[in-house]
Amino acid sequence: MSPRELVALIINGILHRLPLVLEILDELHESNGPPRAGDEELRHGSICAVRAMIERLDRIDLAPCILSDTPSLAEEIAAEWLVGDQPCRLIPAPLLDQLTASISRLLLVPTNSTGTPGKGS
Repeated sequence: MSPRELVALIINGILHRLPLVLEILDELHESNGPPRAGDEELRHGSICAVRAMIERLDRIDLAPCILSDTPSLAEEIAAEWLVGDQPCRLIPAPLLDQLTASISRLLLVPTNSTGTPGKGS
């Protein structure tokens, strides 16, 4: 296993619960009417979870590695965590920028125009 693939697997492990966090934030975002008991705590907890993911990503040190033309499946998955409209809609912009920067730094990929890891323009 290459060092890049290992880093991608670590990223995937750290972000494993991101879909659940996005689902909670989406449910809160889509709910109509007055806030319900626990809504603010769920929102706060979800944002704290994203911050914890960023902190864990930022603690990863990279070993020098050679970029290959063909990314591994783990690298492709790691680069797609923030693809789609949900992260942009639900995660506050400064936090999304931090998360994007952390993933990009680890995958050694440029960010695309939407701020998510991917092929540069």
